[in-house]
Amino acid sequence: MEPTPGSQPDDASSTPPSTPTSDPRRQEVEVRVRRSPKYGPFMAIGAILGAVAMWVAGLLMPAAVNEAGQRVDTLPVVGLGIVLGFAVGAGIGGLVAVLIDRRLSKRASTLVAEQTDVDVQDERGPGGL
Repeated sequence: MEPTPGSQPDDASSTPPSTPTSDPRRQEVEVRVRRSPKYGPFMAIGAILGAVAMWVAGLLMPAAVNEAGQRVDTLPVVGLGIVLGFAVGAGIGGLVAVLIDRRLSKRASTLVAEQTDVDVQDERGPGGL
């Protein structure tokens, strides 16, 4: 018994992947499936770690002293270091995500999927209301 175009077959294996479907709006295509990391979380974690590392480095720096022997405020330098650590950390996090993506792309597999073209009709009627 051949399924009609609007019905679902009883068994997913009833139509072999090599035979084309009877509906002209459906066709089988080969698709490549692989896992991929999300770049945003990698970059965010890298940025936070970079900023924290520069903040800790700023705390561990010895106090700056000028020629007169007076202490000099190094807070602007520490702030700039935190901003630079944020940017460099985000870049390193993105680089780690790219390297992971390259490793995962080697494990990609090819599968057969069914592509269905659907015509959408406007049911609101004339005037669009």
